[in-house]
Amino acid sequence: MENSRKTVDVGCENVDNLLANPQRVHSTREKLLCARSRAQFFPLRAANDIIASLMSKLSFLLILLVALALVLGGVGLGSAYFETKTLQGTVIDSSGAPLAQAAITLAGRSTFSNHQGYFEIQFPRGAYQVRAFADRFQSSVQLLDAQDFFKQTFSIQLTLEPQVWRARVVDAQNKPIANAQVEINGETLTTNAQGEFTARYVRSGAKFKISAPGYHTLGAIIQTTGSGDQATTLQLTPVELRVVVVDATSNQPLPGVRVSANGAHVNTDANGAVVLLGLAVGTPISAQAPGYANATIKVDGTVQMTLPLQPTTLRGRFVDPNTKQAVPNAIVILGAPGKDAPMLQTDANGIFALDDFRKVSRVYVKKPGYALGVFDLKQGGKQDFALTPLRVKGIHLYYGITRADAERVLAQFKNTEMNAVVFDVKEDPGYILWDSPAPLAKKIGAYVTRDYTAQDQVAACRAYKLYCIARMTVFKDVLLAKKRADLALHDTNGNLLYENSAYWTDPAEKEVQDYHIALAQELAAMGFDEIQFDYIRYPGSRDVNAAEFGDADYRVSTIVNFSQRAADALRPTAAFFSGDVFGLTTATTDEQGIGQVWEKTVGAFDYISPMMYPSTWRYATDLWGASFGIKTCTDAYACPYDILRYGTLKAQARTPNNWTRVRPWLQAYQMGLADMLKQSQGADDANGAGYLFWNNQGIYPNGLFKKK
Repeated sequence: MENSRKTVDVGCENVDNLLANPQRVHSTREKLLCARSRAQFFPLRAANDIIASLMSKLSFLLILLVALALVLGGVGLGSAYFETKTLQGTVIDSSGAPLAQAAITLAGRSTFSNHQGYFEIQFPRGAYQVRAFADRFQSSVQLLDAQDFFKQTFSIQLTLEPQVWRARVVDAQNKPIANAQVEINGETLTTNAQGEFTARYVRSGAKFKISAPGYHTLGAIIQTTGSGDQATTLQLTPVELRVVVVDATSNQPLPGVRVSANGAHVNTDANGAVVLLGLAVGTPISAQAPGYANATIKVDGTVQMTLPLQPTTLRGRFVDPNTKQAVPNAIVILGAPGKDAPMLQTDANGIFALDDFRKVSRVYVKKPGYALGVFDLKQGGKQDFALTPLRVKGIHLYYGITRADAERVLAQFKNTEMNAVVFDVKEDPGYILWDSPAPLAKKIGAYVTRDYTAQDQVAACRAYKLYCIARMTVFKDVLLAKKRADLALHDTNGNLLYENSAYWTDPAEKEVQDYHIALAQELAAMGFDEIQFDYIRYPGSRDVNAAEFGDADYRVSTIVNFSQRAADALRPTAAFFSGDVFGLTTATTDEQGIGQVWEKTVGAFDYISPMMYPSTWRYATDLWGASFGIKTCTDAYACPYDILRYGTLKAQARTPNNWTRVRPWLQAYQMGLADMLKQSQGADDANGAGYLFWNNQGIYPNGLFKKK
């Protein structure tokens, strides 16, 4: 027993230690044996030991469970760690620049790039599409394979291309519009030759505006943008421009006119109008029509324009400014007057026409009773030209008058109604007041140096604003008759005919006629307003060579033919043509041996001046009394008013045309001022073309003309 206990004791001697150090207890059985042994020998302590042992076991189990939980938790946490991944990346544009605030989505998660384009986003392990978005950029998608269990971090670079809007601008006929201006996002683009443009970095909903010359501006909103693979077609509405073509002078519309713009042509309608489409401001529009000068205007941006065409044809009419009536049958000189100047004559309505007025810069118009009309032609079409009525009231200054005497007389009547002066430039002796280039004048020595020449006389007229008349004797020419006897008239004995204190040339001699016509043309070119022929007749002598004088018809026809030749030569000049005739011709019907018969003689002249001086037929009541119808007067001196009034009326009544105007000579000698004024009053009351006072010494009383 003792050995047995000892064994037990030995085996359990350190039961407490064993319990305190469980690692030393090798088995539950050992623990129970020791406990039982202890219980046998230590009853109270044994119970406690049993309880302690059980508690120890429970603690161990608890520790075991906790450890197992910790292991299992660690395994779970580790698994969760490897299932969560991280994507790091940058977003850039096509140039490589970083894009801030780009939106990135992945596996239902999203984030934004920072100012450097960087982003970071966590996501569960798997395969996904990574999407990136940015304002005015196309979205970008990339595939991401993140199924690797152990790889935790992935990287990516997303490149976004700009959103593009491509469009084609066309007109109503679907033709491209090049160089149209497109305004979008503060940028201005220009369409190419195909009418296309491409806008980058634009968003849907952005506003744009397209303008092109000749089209209405289009403003709208971009509906969709993208890669620009498809072009949007945008149609501009052309601006409509109504052009009315009118006559520039009458402002009347012109139908059927060809209008051209940008290579297109169209004719105006019945209202002279055309409608043009799509013309830019500044585009030239031209028009042409027969009878009109081509004209061009430029588009000014308005919706209607007027294109006036200047007629090249001119339909002119000459009118009296006082009566507003037409002036018929006027002579129109086209261009500068002169020997070969072209002419035409107006019709009974005072109308003349030019096919192209541009070929004539100026016209000169001659009509007795009016001053020479001078008109610059600046436009065609229908136009009225007013002629200035002229009723001459003048005096005569003798051949050889000095400058001082001429100036004295002209100054005497300054600021009066006197508006004309007659200068003698060639008198009976045959000498002239200018150095004529005419060969015959040179040969006979017709010019002798003078202090006061014909040119000086023209200058004086201009200075005093007077109508300037050059008077020249014609067939009564002593110098020519003596120097050229072959051109002179002869008496029955074959000697030079001496009549009325002078020798006479033969009116029928062409060389005599040509000489005087040439002198007249020179005076017209010199600037005289009128050339007046005197002594355009035969001398009236009976002691004549019958062969040279011929019969009455011969003499009349000779004078008429010469007068007409002179008139024709002077017609294209700026000078009027006048003639002086015996006063007797107004009261008689025969030629009186001088070759003058009123109805036949006067027709070649613009003005005819009968010398109805009371002194020349003072008691010839059988002439002026019967012819003029003056029955209460037996002495012409006693009735100067009646002589001039009724004599002028008679002369006008006998004038066979509507061209020649009667302008009588009045007597300013051997009578007082009162009778002189009665003459002028009689001429005025007869409504003649004025009158001229004659005094062979150039002496005239004050008061002869009214003050202005």
